[in-house]
Amino acid sequence: METALIVIAGIALIAFIAVCIYALRMINRVSDLMLDVSSAIDETKRLAAELNRGLPQTFASIQSTTAQATVTMKNVDTQLATLGEGLHQFSEVGRRINALESRLQDKVEGPLLQAASVVSGVSKAINTFVNGVRNNR
Repeated sequence: METALIVIAGIALIAFIAVCIYALRMINRVSDLMLDVSSAIDETKRLAAELNRGLPQTFASIQSTTAQATVTMKNVDTQLATLGEGLHQFSEVGRRINALESRLQDKVEGPLLQAASVVSGVSKAINTFVNGVRNNR
């Protein structure tokens, strides 16, 4: 019985040693994991510090660009309004030219047609006279 007790105590001691070794390995793994987590947190802190240093300059640049874009858009709006006025004036000039052309055509067309018919009549009369003189020869 004593031998059985010693064997059981030996097995228990070996099991206890195995559990201790396993626990030490787990503690070592947890320690490595904690080092990795600590390293990741340090890197995150460093990146956050860089970001904090760069953000004010970036926001100032964005604000400046936005202000410049606003001024540019106002200038474009003013130029478009001026262009619209110019196009309206050109349109009015075109309408006036068309009206003038129409009035000139109304005033000149009748007398020109009459003059053309008189010239045509005189030309026919001359042709008839010349033909008559030729035929009488």
